[in-house]
Amino acid sequence: MSENDQMKSFFEKHREEFDDQNPPDLWKEIEGKLPEPKKEVKMVPLRVVWRVAAGVAILLSTAWFFNKEVEKPRNLADSKQDTEEENSTPIYPELAEADFYYQTKINQAGEALHNFELSEEELGTIELLEEELDELRETLGSEPDDEQVVEAMIEIYRLKLSLMEDLLYQLQNQHHDKEDISVVPL
Repeated sequence: MSENDQMKSFFEKHREEFDDQNPPDLWKEIEGKLPEPKKEVKMVPLRVVWRVAAGVAILLSTAWFFNKEVEKPRNLADSKQDTEEENSTPIYPELAEADFYYQTKINQAGEALHNFELSEEELGTIELLEEELDELRETLGSEPDDEQVVEAMIEIYRLKLSLMEDLLYQLQNQHHDKEDISVVPL
């Protein structure tokens, strides 16, 4: 055996005797001299941050959109109820349905009439009917016989729509007649 091997075997046999002779505060002294460990900062790739931000934005906007869609009917019902309580005016279902129907039809006819020039008299008649409707809306709830007011409003809607449809029909026929005149057969 070589000297190294003899020495190695000696240390292995008497290892416990050497371990007892350590100074008691040796590790604390060594630890105090060591520099403090640096905290590892993990870097997150920017594309991951952007993906997370986009996901959060989509999630928030979707939640906001659905919240608004759910709130609309509730808000409409609340506003109708508030308006009814403030004005102490009862809401008539037949008037609400007629108002929606005629306003839709009148708006469609109004859009079609924008393509034509209307005379002052025609415009004045349409405006007069609208003013009458506004006056009836103001009196609704304050009259003892509101059903007559509702019937009058529906009748004005009918007249206004009929007037606008007749005007549209006449103006369209005049326009077609002008086109027929301008085409001369050979």
